Amino acid sequence: MPFGVMPKTKKMKTKNGVPAGLPKRKLDLEELGERKDTQAAPASGTGAHPNFTYHGGYIVSNPQLYSIFLGDWTSAVNQQRASRLNQFLRDIVQSNYMNISSQYGCGSAGNFIASVFIPSSQHQFADNDFHSTLQTAINNHQIPEPTNRNNCYLIFLDDAAAVKSGSIVMCEPNSDTAFGYHNFFKTAGGNMCYYAIIPSLIDSCLQNSCPGGDGTCSLRLTQTREQRQTQVTSHEFSEMISDPELNAWLDESTGDEDGDICNGLSASITVGPNSWNVQLMYSKIDDLRSNGAVTCISGAAAPTPRLIPVEIDKVTLGDTSSQAPSICLHNGTLFLAWTGTGNNEINVMSSVDGIHFVNKVTLGETSFSKPAICSHNNQLYLAWTGTDGNHSLNVLSSADGIHWGNKVTMGDNSIAAPALASFNGKLYIGWTGTDNNHSLNVMSSVDGIHFGGKSTLGDNSFTGPSLLSFNGNLHMGWTGTDTHHSLNINQSSDGVHFGNKTILAESSGATTELSTDGNTIWVCWGGTPNLQINFITVPAQTIKVTLGETAVGAPAIAYPYFAWTGTDLQHHLNVAKILR
Repeated sequence: MPFGVMPKTKKMKTKNGVPAGLPKRKLDLEELGERKDTQAAPASGTGAHPNFTYHGGYIVSNPQLYSIFLGDWTSAVNQQRASRLNQFLRDIVQSNYMNISSQYGCGSAGNFIASVFIPSSQHQFADNDFHSTLQTAINNHQIPEPTNRNNCYLIFLDDAAAVKSGSIVMCEPNSDTAFGYHNFFKTAGGNMCYYAIIPSLIDSCLQNSCPGGDGTCSLRLTQTREQRQTQVTSHEFSEMISDPELNAWLDESTGDEDGDICNGLSASITVGPNSWNVQLMYSKIDDLRSNGAVTCISGAAAPTPRLIPVEIDKVTLGDTSSQAPSICLHNGTLFLAWTGTGNNEINVMSSVDGIHFVNKVTLGETSFSKPAICSHNNQLYLAWTGTDGNHSLNVLSSADGIHWGNKVTMGDNSIAAPALASFNGKLYIGWTGTDNNHSLNVMSSVDGIHFGGKSTLGDNSFTGPSLLSFNGNLHMGWTGTDTHHSLNINQSSDGVHFGNKTILAESSGATTELSTDGNTIWVCWGGTPNLQINFITVPAQTIKVTLGETAVGAPAIAYPYFAWTGTDLQHHLNVAKILR
């Protein structure tokens, strides 16, 4: 059941400020108990809620609001109250409050579309009753079929209504567990329908729920009923757009959605001539930027930057490979390199848009692992580990990506794929040695032919490294030989001496790939054991997303493009773009 229960009072056992025993993945209740957000001091750079992350679920990106007043709303007082609630919905989706949700991919504005009154003499409801109510309203053309997955239906109950459905108990004489919740169901038309339930929240509802008085509840008897209802509505609305199907933005360790983290903390917002009571909402960006000092806010002056990258323009190519591919950008053109299925021959082709690929060249070279491709001094370079008995490192160059020459076979050998990067006017090659420790190595060349200045690092890997020039340093990424197979990144200002190693709390069975958008480093890897493609940015680690795509080996990244070998039966090559 997607319904959670919180204790009604603050007198609860806690661990790091999180109520003990909170069910996981039970995410949708407006909790009775007040949350003070008193987590223990966070680790550096992680914020107070490092486990509040995106889990790949659907997000409402352009909220379209419908209010549904269920029950007896015929009196003049209730009509006036309904009018005020509608005005609140109009205002909130056009307010700075929405700028908090933009970081979760929910957009920075929405629209209030329509209001519907549905008479009902029913006073006791279960959650399935609301499914039936919504489906009937759809069938009767009172509300539209939610075909675009942006519709949000907010159901306001009359004064006589109570809810008892599994762990949800609202406005009953006793044993209440919540002041509101959101949920979803699939309509008869096969579309997801997102809705929230806001009860009447009259004084007796609070008195029954919180017999200890205002100090034990997230709502207050000293508040007006309108203030209670707008506070609960803001809580549920924020959650239903950022986590509509209970699998998007949430903390799996606690079950918290963005509204739960700041539950019971309220503020006033002003929109035009109107002032409204809302719940403070969790802002992950503020949490990270302040390292846990600021977590709950009432709005932002401008839309907060979106935290999740989105995959667009995916193309599945006709070519296949048993290894991961490599990509690079050269003079505005995307180049893709890979080894062919069965013959291990190295191939290269290019695209000006990341969708249409041309000029495929099959070289007379073979590699048992993926090749590396890099742009340096207006030339393209390929590096690979040969299929000779010594697994020698090799380098080729090309002015156009079609005609390749100046082959160099080095005296060094590798157990895995090498890496290339252009840094400080030199071409750098990195590799994992064939020594007993499988040490990481780097050396450079001013002409792409004569390599020297070899550095053997004290770090080791069972896979190949990656190299990236960023912010005046040469960075190396690799997967460690520890039992967790942790992702590692270090850096060097001279390409010889490496330090400042960062070990990420992530793991992979393949290479750790690096790229940059010019402002930060993007790390890309295939997860274990599910092979799903993951992204994170460092050093702030403000973005992490797991895509639904799975890859053979390590995905390649040359921001904004990434490429991978699919886990389909033929192992087709795929290319897509990251949209922030």
